[in-house]
Amino acid sequence: MTDTHVHLDDARYGEAERQEILDNLERDGLTAVINAACDLTSMRAGARLAERCSKVFFTVGCHPHDAKSYDDAFEREIVRLAKNPKAVAMGEIGLDYHYDLSERDVQKEVFSRQLSLARKLGLPVVLHTRDAWKDTLDILREEGSFPHGLLLHCFSGSAEIMKILSEKYDAYFAFGGAITFKNYGGAELVRTVGENRLLCETDCPYLTPEPFRGKVNRPAFVRYTLEKIAAIRGIAFSEAERITENNAARFFGLEKAV
Repeated sequence: MTDTHVHLDDARYGEAERQEILDNLERDGLTAVINAACDLTSMRAGARLAERCSKVFFTVGCHPHDAKSYDDAFEREIVRLAKNPKAVAMGEIGLDYHYDLSERDVQKEVFSRQLSLARKLGLPVVLHTRDAWKDTLDILREEGSFPHGLLLHCFSGSAEIMKILSEKYDAYFAFGGAITFKNYGGAELVRTVGENRLLCETDCPYLTPEPFRGKVNRPAFVRYTLEKIAAIRGIAFSEAERITENNAARFFGLEKAV
């Protein structure tokens, strides 16, 4: 299994628990996990985690919540860390109008800036968008193509948005623990997304799947989301595992990363 979106640097994990997770990734069936950056601190922490464990890779970038902190120095640090062979994507970047922790105009400017930088660095993009689909699609349209790939983290858009992103950008779509919840309304999206564009994630320590909802999430729990994906699509667990693992390796270039 590959967990395409984790935050193992998060303070919800004590150091002992974090080390236990790293030590047991193989036992828990994980071939790789991608630690997603949010700010300077998490970006640097992701690089350190990748040094500690061969199965951990990391992304570089600024989350929309932290767009207000993005400046030339931040960008230089992205460029520096992106030289690390275990830096596999730009993300998570995008727009978040649900919390508006950074001004919307600032979010849009930083999003555009990072999309351009990702192209220059030859990195695929991991996209976070919440309650901001119109502006997200407008900016993607303005920025043009994404030759190294585009991934919708924790996808929660509509079938129409999935169609647009698939046709215009050949995007990948990752689904997390929310698909195991009783009130989840996006099963048809999980069922119909292209087989070669389907990914699975935890977003740990957040969005813990059933039957552990309410507890701190961890990469091992990606199994429960993958089981749900298999059930929704009417395929064997082993097939869902093969599909998502191959897609993750292709998108993030894991076979090339050290």
